Amino acid sequence: MSDGELKNPVFKNVTRYATPDERDQVERIELDPKDLDGFMELLKKGLIEAASMHDAAVQGCMALNAELSIRLSRPVYNAETDMVEELVGTERVRGSLRASKVMKGDCGPEKSGSE
Repeated sequence: MSDGELKNPVFKNVTRYATPDERDQVERIELDPKDLDGFMELLKKGLIEAASMHDAAVQGCMALNAELSIRLSRPVYNAETDMVEELVGTERVRGSLRASKVMKGDCGPEKSGSE
């Protein structure tokens, strides 16, 4: 059996782990721009939906603390165990967003002096 040949043919469509030499040659990972744009739209919708829970705040303008958890995974064939494993990358991002209420009948954000 050659090095590139999988022991278990059931996993033939699953990628293998890169060798250390192959990993040394990787400069970066690029995400598909269209896929990334789609996820950014989902993120934007999620942030807006989460912010809508703050309509009970007295303030017209507010700072919201945001914490986003990112998890990217994919199946990878492990030749040593002859099994498919899940390779997972995670990241937690924190920041703040300014938000303002738009009241019914208003043309824009509330202009009250309360912060």
